[in-house]
Amino acid sequence: MEKKRKTYSAEFKMDIVHKYLHEGWSQSELLKHFRIHNSMLQRWVNQYQREGIEG
Repeated sequence: MEKKRKTYSAEFKMDIVHKYLHEGWSQSELLKHFRIHNSMLQRWVNQYQREGIEG
């Protein structure tokens, strides 16, 4: 059985990045609360810092 890859909306990603950069959520809090992987969080944050909201 093939595993389907979960996709996240741009709004969800922006919400997570905003919580991390502006609301003071720690990385571990976000990972546990939203059940996302560390590499995804880092990718979203890096992309936002490089390209802004368009990224």
